[in-house]
Amino acid sequence: MKNKLTQSPRTQKALEQERNYMKKQVNLLLKNEDISDLSVEQVAFALFWALPECQRQRQKDFSYMWDVSERTLSQWKHHPKIQKLRNKFMQNVLVEKTPLVLEALFQATQRLHKVTGLVDVKAIRLWLEYVEGWNPKQEANANNNSGVQVVFAGYKGENLKK
Repeated sequence: MKNKLTQSPRTQKALEQERNYMKKQVNLLLKNEDISDLSVEQVAFALFWALPECQRQRQKDFSYMWDVSERTLSQWKHHPKIQKLRNKFMQNVLVEKTPLVLEALFQATQRLHKVTGLVDVKAIRLWLEYVEGWNPKQEANANNNSGVQVVFAGYKGENLKK
């Protein structure tokens, strides 16, 4: 196994730097989490698994760096606590992208309305749920500043409530 990895473009120093970075991130993100029954390797794997593929090392390199078999890593992907932790890490990794996503959503919705006079109900619903804290289980009508009325499919037309 070592022979294959020494041929890898990653050096031992780079792998050690990644390991130290992951340890710091794990400590920062887990202040209030109960992970007493997970090993350090499992927590590090959850962080590794949460990163987009283009930003993370190969699973084979992670396996070597943490001295865990690739088969074990595959089994860990089905562990409920590791999945939950991965989702938490993923949320923390992606949260910084939220303003860009919301701006793109807003711009796309404006362009669609300007060109066609129609509105993207799913985009507006997503915006209302995320930005305004709207509960989709409530029945709703929404008016925007331009006077366009949006009625969500399946709702009977009461005012939008937070």
